[in-house]
Amino acid sequence: KGHDDEVNAIRWDPQGQLLASCSDDHFMKIWTMQGLAHNIEAHDKEIYSVRWNPAGPGSRNPNAKSKLASASFDKTVKVWDPQTGTCLNHFKEHDGSVYAVNFSPDTSILASGAFDGFCYLFDLRSNKKIGSYKIESGGIYDVSWSSSGHKLAIGGSNAQIAVLDMRRLMAKL
Repeated sequence: KGHDDEVNAIRWDPQGQLLASCSDDHFMKIWTMQGLAHNIEAHDKEIYSVRWNPAGPGSRNPNAKSKLASASFDKTVKVWDPQTGTCLNHFKEHDGSVYAVNFSPDTSILASGAFDGFCYLFDLRSNKKIGSYKIESGGIYDVSWSSSGHKLAIGGSNAQIAVLDMRRLMAKL
């Protein structure tokens, strides 16, 4: 048995060795093929999304440390060390349930999207918000980086898709 409520997302790590799951029960779990490795009460409300950073052997960032991000209806985004289950970063910028989270291809920036209509960008080296984008109306349900990291796509309610030019945005910061 895995969770005590709906499982909202499951994601393999880049090496295909660990599986992360999150649920309405407020828990994030990290699994090996042998069973449960970590059972983390990660948030105060439902966890909607989990994402691995593109790090470790066989990835574009073979020397970077593996991390896992979680997004929750408690309006927070957290970054975890999957080996120990400890929280490395905790971001409380959103005013609505956070549906989406995703690491940039170089693992340095975390993008989040929420029901408040904002996409926030967090620098994981400085642990600070470095940018934001607001859609016209409604919420954001997904964020996706291009493989180069030069574009960030945002999908929202009201049939909206926005593509941000990250080179232009970062030049303004």
